[in-house]
Amino acid sequence: MEPARIHLHRAVCRARPRIPGLYSQGTLDRQTPEEFAKGARITDLADKQGFVVMLPRQKESANPWRCWNWFESRTMNGKGEAAIVASQIRTVRRMYRCHRKRVLVAGMSAGGALAAVMGVRYPGLVRAVAVHSGLACGAAKSPLSAIAVMATGPEQDVAKIADAARAEGSPEVRVPLLAVHGGSDAIVAPRHAVELVRQYLHLNGRVMTGDATATPPQRLRPCPRPTPRRGRRCRAAAPKWSVSGEATAGSSHASSR
Repeated sequence: MEPARIHLHRAVCRARPRIPGLYSQGTLDRQTPEEFAKGARITDLADKQGFVVMLPRQKESANPWRCWNWFESRTMNGKGEAAIVASQIRTVRRMYRCHRKRVLVAGMSAGGALAAVMGVRYPGLVRAVAVHSGLACGAAKSPLSAIAVMATGPEQDVAKIADAARAEGSPEVRVPLLAVHGGSDAIVAPRHAVELVRQYLHLNGRVMTGDATATPPQRLRPCPRPTPRRGRRCRAAAPKWSVSGEATAGSSHASSR
């Protein structure tokens, strides 16, 4: 993995006495951090909202499509690429004095799958996760089964993986999840969003009711706006959005995403 791209918002550059948050984003297939930053305008948002952006860069030698190897056993278990990204987050957080409780990891496609791994394996480091068209941690057992798993669903119980991770870590730590998935995604089955939510509910000590194999709902209500009665923070553990008519976040796939 090559050095990550770092964007410092204007408040940090001007040395204002404010503790910034840290946002780490996994990019799409064959997409460089520079291309992602330009298309998503994440650096503009960082300047407005006041946070540091870290965009990890994948080596072509590690994956010819520059995808994150979310399907490798070492990465799924918190080692490999997950450990490298965790080390980068710690370095950036320390270097720019980012708030420990304001570290968000997000990703699309393979980047979303890696983001899901980070939340499960590093709950003390990563405080929130956002996944677009991704998969749960441990959805595939090996690179050989990754493509089939993407099209059909996890080949192992991802909730049990979360239960084991929770038992090994600190049960009081909470990692909120936002899952977004296209209802017409033909590359990564929409079922993965349901399984991802189920995994994070277990990670946060909650149990998902109903049949997780059922067709995902077309739309769920967003987290309600804060009100004096509800308090200042929304307590939703794992909201999910299913976008009607949207396909996958990436379109060119000759190997695992």
